[in-house]
Amino acid sequence: QQVKIRGFRVEPGEIEAELGRISGVREAVVVGRADGDGGRRLVAYVVLDPASPPSVARLREALGGRLPAYMVPSVFVPLAKLPLNPNGKVDRRALPDPQSVPDTEDRRSRRVPPRDALELRLARIWEEVLGTAGGVTDDFFARGGTSLLGATLLARIARDAGTTLPLAALFRSPTVEAMARLLREGGAGQEEPALVCLQEGSGGPPLFLLPAAGGGALAYAELARALGAEWPVWALQDVAPPDAPRSVAGLAEVFLGHVRTVQPAGPYLLAGWSFGGRLAFEMARRLAAEGESVAFVGMIDTGLAEPVDPVSPDAELLAAQVAGELEIDAEELRRAPDPVAALVVRAQGAGLLPPDYPLDDARRRLRLFKAHLEAARTGRPEPYPGTVTFFAAAEPPVGAPAEPGHGWAAFAAHLEILAIPGNHVTLLRDPRNREVLAARLREALERALGIEPGVAPAPGPRVETRG
Repeated sequence: QQVKIRGFRVEPGEIEAELGRISGVREAVVVGRADGDGGRRLVAYVVLDPASPPSVARLREALGGRLPAYMVPSVFVPLAKLPLNPNGKVDRRALPDPQSVPDTEDRRSRRVPPRDALELRLARIWEEVLGTAGGVTDDFFARGGTSLLGATLLARIARDAGTTLPLAALFRSPTVEAMARLLREGGAGQEEPALVCLQEGSGGPPLFLLPAAGGGALAYAELARALGAEWPVWALQDVAPPDAPRSVAGLAEVFLGHVRTVQPAGPYLLAGWSFGGRLAFEMARRLAAEGESVAFVGMIDTGLAEPVDPVSPDAELLAAQVAGELEIDAEELRRAPDPVAALVVRAQGAGLLPPDYPLDDARRRLRLFKAHLEAARTGRPEPYPGTVTFFAAAEPPVGAPAEPGHGWAAFAAHLEILAIPGNHVTLLRDPRNREVLAARLREALERALGIEPGVAPAPGPRVETRG
């Protein structure tokens, strides 16, 4: 029986079969349960061999090597035995709520409890959002957190604790302990940084990801994790006021300044989705003109021209932002008294936005989206003397010209085109497509750096960990 997880269908039987192949697992059942943001997540109930029970970390690691990331359960619940119905089959309706299952001695011994009122308050919010208990030293993403749950968590902290944290805090302080320390040190109320470390990696030059129109660093969180923990990944954000004047050249210059605070010299690795690819291209062109080494430029389905005009009505701009991901058109939004509010409600219902997503943030992102569209419309790209790897959506928009690489071959000395399943939006958002994108991005990076596939990148230039 299939389970629908955030709009995608998963076969629990496939996961159960892989769990059964892990040493120390006697029985396993996987189900979908409601999570803290109104969606659903995978929960695995396992009966372990008491003589040699594998840890949850071992189960997660083993499945991660055999299945796509979206098929790895967010929660693992050890049971002494599975509940059976009168026919001797597993009674899935009798499986306990993960939070109601008593901790085993082993789990309790490894879990660090809250040590003061602040940690206790945060731990309760984390448990509510993630749907499972954990210690104050447990990593948010290792506990099954996603970018959407991250946005939900920070919105819930702002609502319940009266404290606003930037999204970057989730990567800089991904545990209750670290987040509490950040709050004690005055980290609340800080503005979003322009540069966010998504993962530190184990060596080699970092990959810098440039923002899509109106987007931020959180859009790349799952891609960074799918790329592999060994890769250092940073994401840039446009944190200037939405109404400030912008150009592709100006943004590229600003972002290069931030990049150099982390990596003063090449070889540089740059990539971006949609408008972010345009920024990566311009940054690479400028670096090459300065004699710097650029090892990799990746454009993820970047068009030469944006699909909508920045002076279009808000309803059309909003519909364009979610095209291919949410079934709503400009006419429906045009009839709504408040198009932004209408879109937010629909996106929340589809699990694309957290329940507590602030409407003011949606309005700010729309203004930023318009500003980026205007920047993309003005100016023509100048030639880049190197290789560009273009990740093209296999499902182009209806009526789009069937031109490989969206016309970028005219501006790059060499354009390598790799097809990715999905459309312009789902090639990054759909977990299945994202796994393919991450695998091909990883292979392209390995080729660019001349390293053997599957081998961690060798230490490169000194990289300062900041953010």
